[in-house]
Amino acid sequence: LNSMLGDYYLHTLGVTRSGGFMEYKPMFVENLPIPQIPASAQLPYEYLVDCILFAVNKGMTNEAATFEWVVNVMVYGLYFEEDMKKANCYINDLVAKVVKPFKDDDSDQFKAEYVQKLNQFFLKDKEIYHGLVHSRTVKPVEIIHGAMKK
Repeated sequence: LNSMLGDYYLHTLGVTRSGGFMEYKPMFVENLPIPQIPASAQLPYEYLVDCILFAVNKGMTNEAATFEWVVNVMVYGLYFEEDMKKANCYINDLVAKVVKPFKDDDSDQFKAEYVQKLNQFFLKDKEIYHGLVHSRTVKPVEIIHGAMKK
């Protein structure tokens, strides 16, 4: 729900009130098409959200922004898999292979180093970076980004 695509759907289905605020009523949220994926396929998203929360909490804004970008592109991969694959922008499987969970006994220093290294990996890996940068050229993604700029 907390993605560019989720925002797009809610703006399409919902009602905008005075001041430009969206009204998120159950009848709008219930109509969101949410893909059903196995619990194991959900884990990379959970791990990335943990990284985002840690990064935000520790003032690592660049890293948090990169991970949010990755999550958004992965969400596009869930909804528009064929389009993303045709454009060589499907990164879901690649990210799933590299992202790992924090452990309960991981120190903040370890987590910070992990977040920094994972951030660098996402920005330096040619396939993932291509998917991130060029995902906006995929027609459905282009439509979503164009609509959200308004």
